[in-house]
Amino acid sequence: RRSRTALLAALALLVGVGVGVAADRALDSSSSSAGNGRRVIPRAPAPVALVPYATSAYEAQVPKGWTRLISDADRGDFFETRWRAPAPDRALLAITYRPDSGASPQALAEASRAVLATDRTYSEVAFGAIELNGDDAWRWVYGIDGQARATWYLNPCRTSIAIYSATKPSELLRWAPTFRAVTASVRPTCG
Repeated sequence: RRSRTALLAALALLVGVGVGVAADRALDSSSSSAGNGRRVIPRAPAPVALVPYATSAYEAQVPKGWTRLISDADRGDFFETRWRAPAPDRALLAITYRPDSGASPQALAEASRAVLATDRTYSEVAFGAIELNGDDAWRWVYGIDGQARATWYLNPCRTSIAIYSATKPSELLRWAPTFRAVTASVRPTCG
């Protein structure tokens, strides 16, 4: 049991650190390319425009016009696809999965949270069980190191899936409808 818990924590840490580093780079590059640093953030949410995307593990609708940075990349313990919003916005979206996984969404969320919650910049908005597309899932919305992040975990058919988003706090409300729409569209290809 301890080795299983350690494995879950290690997997959650790998996913969280890998995506977190990518988010840091994406968000930092937007700061350096913004010129004078002053940009007006639109008051209205970005229009939700999605296109289909699929891997062997899931089908989803993803943001139209976003740059796909990596596609179904094998990270050893999991696979990852990552998108970034067009400049000057640098919101980041990633979908990761691990086939043949018995890990519960709650266990993965708690393992990731245990690692990040010790950071002095950590601030939590929401953490708890939800229903997602008729399946049990776990939602975690938080801020860390000047970023707004949200992650949804699910495992409806022994394929652990995490949908991860990161953006500047000033842009969170702009991208929230897009992140929710993507999350609601994820359908594991069970069977």
